[in-house]
Amino acid sequence: LTLWYAGDNGQRFRIGAAVSADGGRTFTALPGPDEAWWFGAGPAGGIDDSGVLHPLVRTLDGETHLYYAGDDGARLHIGHAVLR
Repeated sequence: LTLWYAGDNGQRFRIGAAVSADGGRTFTALPGPDEAWWFGAGPAGGIDDSGVLHPLVRTLDGETHLYYAGDDGARLHIGHAVLR
């Protein structure tokens, strides 16, 4: 079981994941930023360079699709990432 979440690390909002091996009784957060299941802000000038939040995750054809709100410092945009 994977729990996706958004949180502020003191600098910007990021999206992470925690996994449970016991059906949801306890969760362990996956480490970042080098962990594949961790998602931070994008490159300078991008739609998400100030942060990311509001994760929505769907698995389609064996790929995990992460839809999110990307903050460019002025407004929010819809972003999409595929995690393989």
